[in-house]
Amino acid sequence: SDHNQWMLYVQENEGGVLDLYSKEVIYQTSLSSLDLKKMKVVWEPQFQRVLVHDGSAAKILDLGLKKNIIVKAVPAYFLNEQTFFADKKIYNFRIQKKRGLLESFDVETGKINLVAEELLSFYLLDNKIFFISSFDRHSYLLHLSDNRIEKFAGITNQLSGAVRQVEDANNQL
Repeated sequence: SDHNQWMLYVQENEGGVLDLYSKEVIYQTSLSSLDLKKMKVVWEPQFQRVLVHDGSAAKILDLGLKKNIIVKAVPAYFLNEQTFFADKKIYNFRIQKKRGLLESFDVETGKINLVAEELLSFYLLDNKIFFISSFDRHSYLLHLSDNRIEKFAGITNQLSGAVRQVEDANNQL
């Protein structure tokens, strides 16, 4: 995981989450429904759930509830290197007709929603999405809790390229 406390491991068709500090297995389950050679792991920002996928099928391991959620009917284009996962939603950035679209797939309802458009790139951070607009090349924050968008004042230059990481240090991004 990004917080360097947990590690997902695979042994035969079993997967487990190991606490690297206590050396204890905190959750173990079967991953036989996935192609383990193509497996990707996407941790939720709060590290309570982990999305495991092989590019066509997906499963969520809920560490708090100690159960699996099989993700049904997720479009394959949501399961790639640009997949983010938070609050039972899978986020994906894609280009369609030269426009960058950020969409979400709700794991519980199976609905796809357009979150934002005209993006160059984005980064999911807790309940916020930091993105660069292709319209004016400025940076913005989208607050997922209330869908409020604000111009990110920390960067005043016009930007291009991909956002690789955003960190919160004492409430400063």
